[in-house]
Amino acid sequence: MSPRRAPALDTLEFDHLELWVGNAKQAAHYYCTAFGFEPLAYAGPETGVKGRASYVVRQNDLTLVLTSTLSADDAIADHVRRHGDGVRDVAFRTPDAREAFASAVAGGARAVTPPAVTDGADGRVATAQIATYGDTVHSFVERTAYRGTWLPGYQPWAHERRAPERVGLMRIDHCVGNVGWNEMDRWCDYYARALGFTAISANDHIVYKGPWIDGPTLLAASLPFAEGLSLATTIGLPVVRGPAVFAKTMAQLDQLSGGRVIAGVSTGSNP
Repeated sequence: MSPRRAPALDTLEFDHLELWVGNAKQAAHYYCTAFGFEPLAYAGPETGVKGRASYVVRQNDLTLVLTSTLSADDAIADHVRRHGDGVRDVAFRTPDAREAFASAVAGGARAVTPPAVTDGADGRVATAQIATYGDTVHSFVERTAYRGTWLPGYQPWAHERRAPERVGLMRIDHCVGNVGWNEMDRWCDYYARALGFTAISANDHIVYKGPWIDGPTLLAASLPFAEGLSLATTIGLPVVRGPAVFAKTMAQLDQLSGGRVIAGVSTGSNP
């Protein structure tokens, strides 16, 4: 069963995604001109940050940090060689980075960077970092006492090029973690214990851009390792299964799980 969450983990929300890329400036230009992001901040040698260049772009509540190395043999270069341009950090905002880090490590997370506080003219920021699947990390960012553009070491950045049309991206909806073969159970348990995640969810389609695993079957298969977690259909489709069959399936799953099913239903937009 997952341990009781610390208060600092109760209000986790996405802060930003950091991508390690081959050319951060070109990537920032692409996201601004093609996807409608606005330039926000820059960090690099000119701002006192050594060894890398980072461009921050934002659209509504969705923030990307695009980072490239200035060296040929550091961790960023190695990551790009092995993975290409890709997400390195799925960062969470929290009111207390130290408490979030301590609670996650107590729940089994591997520490990467212990809590550190940076003070500047624009206030104080606290950060910490834990490891997750593959080479990906989670940063905890506490910025309630900070008034700057982004983070210490960054300065405002702007350019004139914009997307020709408004794209309308609002926020990070979710992140997909591509874990190793037969490691799904392990990582579901990890997020429950380390970060206090409370539910396993599945969608319900017959096909969706290819074969699609049956949602209730997936939730039933999760029972042996999902102790204490809710089992949710984010989109259940009674119209596909038949209302009576769908109701019976979810009722049986709820009975087997001890009352932990959350049945979300929809008419659906795809078969």
